[in-house]
Amino acid sequence: MTARMGEMARDGVSKIFYEKMAEGDTVLTVDMSGAASVVATDTNGFKPKPLFITRPGKDWLKKGALVTDSAAPVFNPLEGDTKAPFYATAVASSRRVGEKEQRIIVCGDADFLSTVRQKGAFTFVSREMFCWLNYEAFPIYGPQVQPNDALLRLTLTGANTVYVLFVWIIPALVALMGTILLIRRKRQ
Repeated sequence: MTARMGEMARDGVSKIFYEKMAEGDTVLTVDMSGAASVVATDTNGFKPKPLFITRPGKDWLKKGALVTDSAAPVFNPLEGDTKAPFYATAVASSRRVGEKEQRIIVCGDADFLSTVRQKGAFTFVSREMFCWLNYEAFPIYGPQVQPNDALLRLTLTGANTVYVLFVWIIPALVALMGTILLIRRKRQ
């Protein structure tokens, strides 16, 4: 991720997170396995800025078929592999047309937004990206007052009790009530 994500952030929590990330305190990784490199140039007035980049100095572009069944791939410039300080895997571009601004995001991997691939980062990243694309119209940001009961303290014993209650006791009671209801209806 780059500092561009911080520019997209509109709410206080996201801004603080991205500022920490820019300082090097925090790193947010996004699973983009098999992503293609995105190369954007300043054409037609679009100003491209990278959103996601590969790990600096650790990744390269493999030319040809990638075989990962037995051993890790090896960098081989004779086969056409190329190495750069980093590669952009997602780029945000915008341009002004009269009074309006056009915005696009180009990604080298289409399924990185899948909830199967991204658990925690998905919500965080997609919210900022979609918010930027629709000109901050959604979600609605505003000052939020932290409620007094924002912290839930639950011990391991309490969590196990809740688990047993919702997985075993309540379903058993529903099944028992259904059985009683069916038996009574059958008698009539």
